[in-house]
Amino acid sequence: MSNASRIIRKRGGDQNIEAIHKVTDLLKTVHYGSITLHIQAGKVYQINRTESRRLAAAALD
Repeated sequence: MSNASRIIRKRGGDQNIEAIHKVTDLLKTVHYGSITLHIQAGKVYQINRTESRRLAAAALD
C-alpha cells in the first residue's frame, strides 16, 4: 500500500477510496472539462463533472 493510500484510508476511510474509483471512471469519459471534489471533515461528499463542448469554426459563421 502506498503512502498516499494510507493517508486516504486514515482520513476518509472507504468512502474516499470509493470516490477515487468514481473519479477514475469519470476521467475516462471527460474529454474537455473539469472534475471537482467537495470535501468536508476530510471526506469527499460531492463530485461535480463539467464537460465543455467545442463548436466547429464553420458553425460560428
